[in-house]
Amino acid sequence: MSSSQTLFSSVPRIINYNNTMTFPSTHLSDISKEIYDPRITKPFAIICLFIGSIGNSLSFVVFTNKELRIYSTFRYLAYLAIVDLCVLYCGLGHIILRDYFKFDIRTSHLVLCKLHTFFTYITTQLSSWVLALVSIDRAVACTIMQKHFCKAQSADRIFAGMCLAVSIINSHILFFMGKQRTIYAQRLTNSSSLVLTTLQTT
Repeated sequence: MSSSQTLFSSVPRIINYNNTMTFPSTHLSDISKEIYDPRITKPFAIICLFIGSIGNSLSFVVFTNKELRIYSTFRYLAYLAIVDLCVLYCGLGHIILRDYFKFDIRTSHLVLCKLHTFFTYITTQLSSWVLALVSIDRAVACTIMQKHFCKAQSADRIFAGMCLAVSIINSHILFFMGKQRTIYAQRLTNSSSLVLTTLQTT
């Protein structure tokens, strides 16, 4: 049983035949506070996005310097700076939009939810794999294969192939990911409860 199911199982509710669940409003406020507290994530997201954007931007500028970009290791590190920027804006951008602008990209539309999940997965995975490539590149540089492997052009081709491979691996998110769930809330006129109706469409 998941944590969300455990949390809801402890809350009194009435399940009707029309797929409607009735929760006391006091319990709903407790649930929202237990699951998520924007007072913590609001400043955290802004500070991390600011510091991360400056750090990765400076890294990209340094590693693309004319004297450094001819080496495969620095080419990988330049790609890593770009990928890490994408990770920051996919993850923290979602939090900032939700906390400051009351717009949740994952609940606004099914297509947007799929795209955001897809890019979040591939960027975080690419970040780890590029770090692994840097280590492999340094190890190969100590062998006789360095003339074939440790080149800027080889780094470009390997990174492009890795992007394609990671995209294919995670392509199921775009084509086969879950269902759309719409939750309608209506306050009852004769009580202090809320009625939550859940409809699912493929």
